Amino acid sequence: MGTVLVAQAGTGSIPAAVVLLVAIVKITGQVNAAVAAVAAVAAVAAVAAVGTDPQRQNRGMSDAGDFVDLTLQNEATWERAAQANARWGYELDFYGASVGAVRGTIRDLTRRYKNMTHDEVTALSTELWNVPVFERRLAAIVLLQANLSRLDNTDLTRIEGFLRGAMLPEISDPLTFDVVVPLIEALSGSNRTRAETALERWAHDGNPWLRRAAHGIAAKLASPEISDPPGKSPSQRS
Repeated sequence: MGTVLVAQAGTGSIPAAVVLLVAIVKITGQVNAAVAAVAAVAAVAAVAAVGTDPQRQNRGMSDAGDFVDLTLQNEATWERAAQANARWGYELDFYGASVGAVRGTIRDLTRRYKNMTHDEVTALSTELWNVPVFERRLAAIVLLQANLSRLDNTDLTRIEGFLRGAMLPEISDPLTFDVVVPLIEALSGSNRTRAETALERWAHDGNPWLRRAAHGIAAKLASPEISDPPGKSPSQRS
């Protein structure tokens, strides 16, 4: 895992990289630099084929999911992907799209696909989450956050599955504080009771991400004035 998934590489970039490789060899004679350049050319060539990859076309993505995925890749840069990989390690892959781009993509999605139903929203969130790419999972969180009024306690089962595979605090915390907390705060009666029972189970689960979420939610609900984890969560940054 942890691959830097560079997007936006057109075929025109390949000749330029080849020219650079030749220049490096002629001017410096440094084999290591040449090898690095060859690797760069290979990476560009691989990314250039993403849009026509048969596996991509055959993996059953919905129109909405394809829209989000392609938009995120079009908003990405390899520099940002490399920085994210260096900062967060190898738990997830990275396209290299900014958080602002993720939020903008979901805004565009809601304009393009108006009046999405509860089932459409939750199914799309799962579709985005199922591919272990940071930006896709963050987009799933922003999608749920934008549709909180459509969610209820029955959705905690789906979110529990997301949390179990969160991999990073930068994914776990926004899902916890931007989605689960306001979802539970909006519940009442028997629905609130069921949600609290689920949280109690999370708190004693063997999965560390689920326990982290449960403890954070309990603390937040007990003392609403408590701030979220230091700094803004990734889904809140522009």
